Amino acid sequence: MWAELEVKVTEENEIISAYSDLLDDPLLLGFLNGKKLKVDETVKCLEHFIKMRTIKYKYFTKKFLPSTTTMVNKGFVNVLKERDPKGRVVVLTQACSWVPSEVTLEDCIATVMFFMDEAIRSVFSEGNEFVCILDCKGFGFHQAKYFTPRVILLGLEMFTRSIPSRPKAMHIVNEGYLINGILRLIRTQMDKKLQDRFHFHCSNVEGLHEHVPASILPAFLGGEVLSMEEACDDYLVPKILQRDDFYKKLARKSSLS
Repeated sequence: MWAELEVKVTEENEIISAYSDLLDDPLLLGFLNGKKLKVDETVKCLEHFIKMRTIKYKYFTKKFLPSTTTMVNKGFVNVLKERDPKGRVVVLTQACSWVPSEVTLEDCIATVMFFMDEAIRSVFSEGNEFVCILDCKGFGFHQAKYFTPRVILLGLEMFTRSIPSRPKAMHIVNEGYLINGILRLIRTQMDKKLQDRFHFHCSNVEGLHEHVPASILPAFLGGEVLSMEEACDDYLVPKILQRDDFYKKLARKSSLS
């Protein structure tokens, strides 16, 4: 299986083979495990991943680096220390961390890209299921106006169609009518299986606790852990900050293609 994947990546697929020297074993293993050891589906997903980062949206690869992107170490994306009762990684994103007057939406998108790419190596190599919690407290019109149809399509292509996994649940808390409108639009572009994985809790954190136990959540989500530092593990951040060379090489190769 591994030998078959290596042949397809290094020899048979023209798009992937041009970047095969950059595809380290943990990255390939993350794709393979994320696609449940199905080689053809792995190759298809990996090809889409390369296209998104070197052709269609190569702007992000060319402009941003992990070490210079503002939001990587600002708590915008967090991974909880403990997994949920089904053994799935829990990712927590806080809208209040993004202030548009200080940080561009492009910077936020690049940040999510860096986290997802590193998660392929460090998380999906162990399993392909995860749960997301989106805390929308503080999300207002000054943020919502940037979510154009183009941005929404970009996000869907980069973060749901070119990664070797899908969220098993998306929990939305503290949402208002603005985020509801945006998410309604996003959901129309998803297949029904993904649409049904959205759970809206408003400010009812007890509803969230029916899915993600309070024992692993920070206090502001009604959890039993006092602080974000105690609830979250920042082990991905230093790994991300060491990936500048990967993106520099991607950008350099994409300029030659």
